[in-house]
Amino acid sequence: HSTPLQEATTPSLEALKAFSSGRDVAVFNWERRLPHLQRAITIDPEFAMAHALVGFGYSTMGESALGRQSLLKAYQLRNRASDVERLNIETLYDRDVTGNLDRERQTLETWAESYPRDPRAHSLMAGLALTSTGQHELAIAKTEKAIALDPDLTPAYANQAFHQLMLNRLDDALLTVRLEAERKLESAESVLTQY
Repeated sequence: HSTPLQEATTPSLEALKAFSSGRDVAVFNWERRLPHLQRAITIDPEFAMAHALVGFGYSTMGESALGRQSLLKAYQLRNRASDVERLNIETLYDRDVTGNLDRERQTLETWAESYPRDPRAHSLMAGLALTSTGQHELAIAKTEKAIALDPDLTPAYANQAFHQLMLNRLDDALLTVRLEAERKLESAESVLTQY
């Protein structure tokens, strides 16, 4: 009962509770997050955003076939989702299913323009959309915007530290991790330990 509910489109309160639990559990630990998200899908098989996060989780864990399957289901159900959820689903679908990174970036730009106070589009753009094209400076600018909008958005710090490392700015990356640690967020240190 103490879990704050996320905004997501489902008629089932129980599915929403499971989804919210999955969103709030260890941001970088998909093994712990997936059971909650899969429970949300079991309760509401037409819960598009839950399918999308399961797909993203599998893709992140290297299970691309399972990820594509879940993302395809989410994409098929996207019209049952809110506008922001639909944009999120289309972004993940383009990135992990079609590989159309130009369309992914266009969707993220539309999301950022349509919802200027939503930091997620900026943080996601700093992910694969800009990483794949080596646009590290622009990615850092996007993460700075995301962090300014939501200083508790853990993935933005991880993306920022990653791009700072790609530009050989170790001191900046360490500062980013330190700033995140001061906010007591799940650590972007995992990014640094990979390099």
